[in-house]
Amino acid sequence: MLSWTPARVGDYTIEVRVKGVDAGSYEAVASRTVFVYDDDEDIAREVTITLNDEELNETSAARKPVIIKAHAESANSSELLYKFNIYDEFLGSRTLRGYSPSSNCVWTPRKDGEYTITVMVKNAESFGKYDALDSFTVTVEAEEEEEPPIIVM
Repeated sequence: MLSWTPARVGDYTIEVRVKGVDAGSYEAVASRTVFVYDDDEDIAREVTITLNDEELNETSAARKPVIIKAHAESANSSELLYKFNIYDEFLGSRTLRGYSPSSNCVWTPRKDGEYTITVMVKNAESFGKYDALDSFTVTVEAEEEEEPPIIVM
């Protein structure tokens, strides 16, 4: 039996490794991830996050700014902050906008392809990285090029 008192709120991975007395290396490894929270801490609980992903999938075009509109509801908090990250296979993950009370963010897709938008939400009083997050996939289609006019002389 293991007794442990976490020092602070957060995600922890507890790993157990076992081996026999004569074994040279571990024979089995098991791990579990747990989230430790404080009932007195002001974190947003039971958060639901929505995004205008249908609209983004229909209207996004490379090199044209679009507005990402998120909405979050929490069972115990009305002062929520929003942070937006974007991921694509060539540039990896980056922050579009840090925490702000605004639930909207302007984004300009650099080219056609699939992007993953991650919205992180936390209570204004929370000190953690986030209280809740959700990810949404947006596909940016290549913009159809207009045919140049044909001039007949």
